[in-house]
Amino acid sequence: MLSCNGTLLNRDVVAELKKCGTWFVAIPIYGSQQLHDAITGVCGSYELAAKAIKTCIDEGLNVCVKTLVFSRSYAYIPDLLRRYAEVGVKAFYLCDLIEVGRAHLLKGNRITSEQWKLLIERLVELVKEYGVEVDIGGLPSAVPYIIKRFNVSNKLISPSCPAGRGLLAISPSGKVLPCNFLLDVELGDVKSAKLVDVIESSDALKKLRSPQMFKGPCGRCEFNELCGGCRAKAYVLGDLEGYDPSCLILDENSFSP
Repeated sequence: MLSCNGTLLNRDVVAELKKCGTWFVAIPIYGSQQLHDAITGVCGSYELAAKAIKTCIDEGLNVCVKTLVFSRSYAYIPDLLRRYAEVGVKAFYLCDLIEVGRAHLLKGNRITSEQWKLLIERLVELVKEYGVEVDIGGLPSAVPYIIKRFNVSNKLISPSCPAGRGLLAISPSGKVLPCNFLLDVELGDVKSAKLVDVIESSDALKKLRSPQMFKGPCGRCEFNELCGGCRAKAYVLGDLEGYDPSCLILDENSFSP
């Protein structure tokens, strides 16, 4: 899969991507044209992204539309998903707001748990109607919520927070990170050490692989192996092993921080 902003994707580039065996291209759409351009900081970026999506579909390349879920985009999302599903988009990635990097400027704009639950209902309808794939990022508790709400078997779902358990990020400067949202948790540097050595020696990764040892509700939860909570959100509160403040089943389990 190639994840990009879509601004440079024309028919020639798409043709080359297909020759290289690219299976999916992930392109972001953040809502209305005005909102999208405001988030990217580039006037006209919405039109370029939308055109790239159409070009990929026309040329037979699968498309995943990515979007950020926060208070300013929430109202646009159901229509956005349906509109792009109707034109042939095969998958959607919806990421909850995590207030790191430039997103710290959006602090206080995360939607409520009740809003997320309503959105999940719409997502389930979308999957049933169009057969699309939907991935929810930054909100691992969506998995146990869906299991409980729709009586889905645990065996059909993979662990939802992959930080340290199947995912690593490498920064442009070579720093190895548990995920692309844990920008300050440096595990090592690929310029000075082998990646396998970084993985095997990292204390932070050992902690991330032991969710039963997490503190508070996440450590006590029956779904800690499957979910584990968003470690980036816990880290924003000051503790990599702390609880996830955005948990959708926190009240249902009668847990308290």
